[in-house]
Parts: sequence; structure tokens; C-alpha cells
Amino acid sequence: MPESVFPLPLKGFEELFVVDDRPPHYPAAFSFQLTFDHSLDTTRAQQALDMVVARQPMLRSRLETVGGSDQAFRWIEDRSCQPQVNVCEARDGTVDRFKPFDLPNEPPFELTLQVQPTGTQMTLRFHHAAFDGLGALQVMGNWMRAYDGLVAGTTTDSSASSLGYRLDLPMLATRCTSGLSLTERLRLMPLGWLSSLGFWYFFRHRPIPLAPANRVTPAPEAGSSMVVHRLNQSVTQRLAARAKEVGVTANDAIVAELYPTLKQWQAENQIAPVGSHFRVTVPINERTARHRRMPACNHCTMISLDERPAGTRSRRITKRTLWHALSPS
Repeated sequence: MPESVFPLPLKGFEELFVVDDRPPHYPAAFSFQLTFDHSLDTTRAQQALDMVVARQPMLRSRLETVGGSDQAFRWIEDRSCQPQVNVCEARDGTVDRFKPFDLPNEPPFELTLQVQPTGTQMTLRFHHAAFDGLGALQVMGNWMRAYDGLVAGTTTDSSASSLGYRLDLPMLATRCTSGLSLTERLRLMPLGWLSSLGFWYFFRHRPIPLAPANRVTPAPEAGSSMVVHRLNQSVTQRLAARAKEVGVTANDAIVAELYPTLKQWQAENQIAPVGSHFRVTVPINERTARHRRMPACNHCTMISLDERPAGTRSRRITKRTLWHALSPS
């Protein structure tokens, strides 16, 4: 069994998601759903999960307050509450993907299988205080490799040869930090003034609310509410092709088009912008090649992109909005 790296004091970014966790309407949770065209073996599914839990420390952790304070937290290891595969029939209804996590009493992860003879839907839920998107994909990839190996009879444990790179568990102590070497820090020192300028702009700009407080309808008392928009394969391919054409990532292109979309939405709803800038907060992955052996965790930060209302046309991306360009003719 791997050595323990616990207890782990929470980093500032992790604390943000603990404090800002406000279920049922604004939970600090996210999920993935995978649909298989055959029934999964629930026994092997649990065996695969046990292997991944043995490999990934954050899956066998829970939150603990420090010194009796309700404001200071740390992650501790608790094998008595490690995750189990929840199995239910598909007709039982959809899984509540935003059900609150009880972090002091349960791990920040849940796996549910909805099994029927014609297929299986797997839902993986994560709390954002413990995992970011790439950390979640790491867990999901480990599980799929473990399950595949169990079915094929080639996987017997959570060793590096079975599930991937051998992990460097002490790297968890460096999560949510840049981890720059001394050489890299010296190289970036001449650009330090940009950080100071950005810090000043952050507090100088007055973010424009999406809608005034008196125009916001209270969320319903029961259950979670969300708006879902599905991008089919054709739209996704056109999005990727357009982003490649203009030399940016698909995420960059979407973020660039978010500004004119916000302006257009406010105009259509007769909302006058109150403030100086539209502000979009974007998560930034902190991983580099040296982090390939880091266990799954939350290892990202956030940056704020501010844009004046008058400058929301994405001239550098395209003269028309990306979504218009992608729409079927």
C-alpha cells in the first residue's frame, strides 16, 4: 500500500470551493457521464475502483477542521469511507449530478452505474475542492484502464505498469502552485510588472453584472436547476476546424465570443450595462511536463479577462461570431 501523504492543509484555491459550495443551486461539484452499449460487470467495476483508490490518495480523503475552527481545513486519509460503486436500474430515474457532498464524512468522489440489459450509464461526480477537470479525467482514465485489464485478465493491481505512470505522491504538497524552478523564476522577473499591473486593473475595473439584482428570479427551493446545451459531433468538428484556422484553441475561440454574446443578450433583454468591463473568470491548468507523475487533484488557478462593452467584437478571431459561422446554412 502506498505511503500516506496526509494530512494535507487546504490550499487557497481549494478553500474557495469549500466556502463557495452552496447547494442545491450553486454546488462546487461537477460530473461526467459515459454511456456504454453493453452491461458492465458491477463486481469488476468495484474491483477497478478499489485499484484506483489505492493509487489515487485524494479518492480516500475527507475534510477535517483544524483546531476546532470552522474556517481552517485539511485533507485527511480515511479508508473507512472510501468510495463504493453505487448501482441502480436506469428506470430509477436520472442520477442527481449536483447532489451535495458531505466532505467531512465522505470522499470527494462518487461513481454510479445505471445498468440495464441494453447498456450502462456511468456517472462520475467530483467535488471541485479536491479535483479539477484534468484530475477528474485522470481518475476516469485510471478506472477505464483498470476495468479493461480486469476483463482481459491482464490487470491484477494498481502498479504503474497496469494503470500508467508511477505516481510521485509527495507532489500533492505542491498542488495549486506554479512550481517554477529558480531558473524559470529568474527568467520571468523582467515581466513581474505585468502581474502588478493586472492586479491593479482587477480592482480598478468595475465588473458589469449579467443582470441587475432586481431582474434576477430566485431559484426554486427544491432541487438543482441548470441549462443544458448539447454540441453534436458536426458542430464540435466545425468549432475545432475554425479555431485551428485562426490559430487559437477551441476554448480561446469560445471565450472570445462570450463577450459579444453577453452584450447581445443584455441588449435583447433591454439591460443597460452598469460598470466598466465584462469580466470572465477562466480556470488555468498549472500542469507542465514535470507534473505527469502528480496524483489526481485540483491543480489549477483562475484568471480574470476584462473587456470593455465597446470592444466586445472579436476582430482578431472572426468578423462574424463564431457560432454564426458554425451554424448550418
